[in-house]
Amino acid sequence: STGLKNDNVTFLYVSREGNLWAASNNGLALIDVPAPISNFGERNGISGGVTGIARVNSTLFISTFQGLFYYNAVENNFKPVDGITTGCWSVIPYEKELLAATSKGVYQVRGITSELIAGGTFYTLCRSLIHPSTVYAGQTGSVLILMKNANKWETKELITGISGEVMEIQEDDNGSVWMNTPISGLFQYRPDDRDAVHRFDTTSGLPY
Repeated sequence: STGLKNDNVTFLYVSREGNLWAASNNGLALIDVPAPISNFGERNGISGGVTGIARVNSTLFISTFQGLFYYNAVENNFKPVDGITTGCWSVIPYEKELLAATSKGVYQVRGITSELIAGGTFYTLCRSLIHPSTVYAGQTGSVLILMKNANKWETKELITGISGEVMEIQEDDNGSVWMNTPISGLFQYRPDDRDAVHRFDTTSGLPY
């Protein structure tokens, strides 16, 4: 026995205190290395399989199939973030707030209060390192470019020409945006070549 409730670990996160958090299909485990594992699941307020973990300031957030939750250290359990009760697929910190990609849109979370900033179904988020005020949000067939202007999020542009759901986004050192899909291959978007999204598949040496 591993001490975990479920052996399918989908995500690992190391906290500031050096603790290791492990996300699985039926909850969250706190591994206080080298102490024994503490398991967090339904009895600790978590509903749905965990899809992501992020920390903003001193608050730990987890995204699940059924919403977004934050860790209440005083009560040693997780509480739902009001307003996000649908599938939450990706979370990233942005300065002193959290961004969450869900089945109903992209939300910003300040403290434990959520606000919708873009409607739709989104699967993944990626903050640009070259342009830190820019965030890419992946959805089916496109990627939405969001930009923080002063204290407000605005829609800057929509990258189209992508086949399938965009499940992962990464930016390289040259500013090119790489978008991964489950069955349609890899797509590249170059901001200096806005007329084309380039596809990489089996003809480019990929296995699918």
